[in-house]
Amino acid sequence: MIGISGIVGSNIHKNYIQKFQKIHTVTGVTNKYYNFQNNFCAITLTMRLELANDGLGGNFYQDEGYVIFFEGYICKSKFYLTRTFQNDAHYILYNWINFGEIFIKNLNGEYVISIYKKDDDTLIIINDRFASRPFYYLNKDNNLIFASEKKAIFAVYNGQLSFSEIGLLEFILFSHNLSNRTIYNDVFAIPPASILVYKNKNCKIKQYWNFTYTGKKITNISEFLVKLGITLKKAAEKRYIGRNYLGLGLSGGLDSRVIAVTIPDTKQGVYARTYGALNSLEVQIAKEIAKRKKFDHYIHEPKNIVFSKFLYPAVWRTDGSVPFTGLKSIVEHNILKDKMLYNLGGQFGDVLTGKTILPYMLDPFLKKDQFIELVFDKYTRRVSGGINLIKRIFNKQYFKENFPLLKEMFIKSFSNIEANNNCDLYNVWDILNRQARFTFNSFAVDNYLFMKINLFTDYDYVELLQQTKVRHRFGQILYKQMIASQFSEISDIKNGNLNKTLKPSYVGNFIDLFSHFKIGKQSVKDTKNSNTLDKAGLIRVDRQLRNIIINFIEGDTFPSNIFYFKGIKSVLNDHYECKHNYSNLIGILSTFIAAYDLFYINNYQSQPSIADPFNIK
Repeated sequence: MIGISGIVGSNIHKNYIQKFQKIHTVTGVTNKYYNFQNNFCAITLTMRLELANDGLGGNFYQDEGYVIFFEGYICKSKFYLTRTFQNDAHYILYNWINFGEIFIKNLNGEYVISIYKKDDDTLIIINDRFASRPFYYLNKDNNLIFASEKKAIFAVYNGQLSFSEIGLLEFILFSHNLSNRTIYNDVFAIPPASILVYKNKNCKIKQYWNFTYTGKKITNISEFLVKLGITLKKAAEKRYIGRNYLGLGLSGGLDSRVIAVTIPDTKQGVYARTYGALNSLEVQIAKEIAKRKKFDHYIHEPKNIVFSKFLYPAVWRTDGSVPFTGLKSIVEHNILKDKMLYNLGGQFGDVLTGKTILPYMLDPFLKKDQFIELVFDKYTRRVSGGINLIKRIFNKQYFKENFPLLKEMFIKSFSNIEANNNCDLYNVWDILNRQARFTFNSFAVDNYLFMKINLFTDYDYVELLQQTKVRHRFGQILYKQMIASQFSEISDIKNGNLNKTLKPSYVGNFIDLFSHFKIGKQSVKDTKNSNTLDKAGLIRVDRQLRNIIINFIEGDTFPSNIFYFKGIKSVLNDHYECKHNYSNLIGILSTFIAAYDLFYINNYQSQPSIADPFNIK
């Protein structure tokens, strides 16, 4: 799958579809197009031919009254089998017309749906509960432009749009945007679980579902774990039916091993890839899992990768939404691209099961405003090195004007969330504000190579997990117990994070949790002691990256109203002379530079020859 692009409004021209399709063109990939156009509407769906012809497509349908396009996949209900539908799109349209929002609330899968009603020129856009497929829109000049990739929006406006000061600051401090903002003015992401309606020049968005912890009491943990395991296996059955040539990144952690054991032995061409040193615990665990499941297994050893080669093509593919520090996934996907049609991702596994819970989140005496301050500090320190470091690279006036607004937006992102305590508050926020912008940020890089399928977004599984309480989620205790007790194939294989076998009891995993804190503290200590001596860091050996940044700040197009020349240079010198490790900040800054060059200076006017991240000589 590649994506949907379209425009509705009073200024429709015949060449819009051609513009949209050009954006999605990639060297060496054969696309299939579905188009619709009249005087008010132009929409195109671009699909990779191999995925369009696998018998699972049917992403386009039209009749006398409606046209429907959808990107992604749906899990069909029993009702689908009792009636005659031409394809999946026909099934969705029929149920939307007859049951509306009630149907959408229960439409399991990962998708963006675009429905155009011909008689009154109404456009309806619907996405799944987690915004698994990034989707953007711009409402301007009596037109609504919508697309899977922001490039398709800018292709119409030829660089007339500018960077959002708050959006840009968010991106650099957090490596992702909050809420529905992007780094561009007037361009917004459709929030998770939303129905957008555009009619008579008015655009309205309604959310049909929110993530909440129901707090239902679990009276019998053993029974609950059995139910959780069965639900997860059923989620896999829905997604794997009819699909072969599956691939997954296999680690020594929890999520990928769960995915591995849900793949039936009858599946053809299952391909697993592990990133790590041959003698590492991570690789040894992955090798054992792959051996038991009889997967084809490739071990990708760390190398001195020249990331500067991948920077521009990756930024083009993702519209600048993937920080440089995430480019490792692009290198890994280069290995996977000829091995599979479907990539089984572990997204949401860690969030839903409590991995992100930190000790201070459980402090019953911590007030909400104090808690939010701690979360803010955590994010700015982890991603960018802290406020003082960030201040060094920004124009003083720019930072002074926009930083307070940024913090205000951050606080507001928590304000409307209903939760019983700070821990639940953070976990709901994490899904609503972080995951759709961050976990899925490499989607646009490789969605023309293979379709991503995420087991943990299954609605039944998510709703069951929402019944768990904080004490069960803390440190993934219940998740570990579920794996040990319900998946016998891997119950005796150690967890790579702790080098311990998962326990089939609640108490055993709770005790192991203290080892996790001890290891975590030691890891932080070791990092602090060694970061000035680490001269083999992958980013540091890439001197070409340093030259890209230097050329940018010394060039005529350097935005001195945003950044501070001497500050950036001092950060670069400290990093490359190994006085400090500023890898994250260097990476995020590099991503912005490439985006600024490609999309602001060059105005999106043509697709660069290096747009394909895997077509690098």
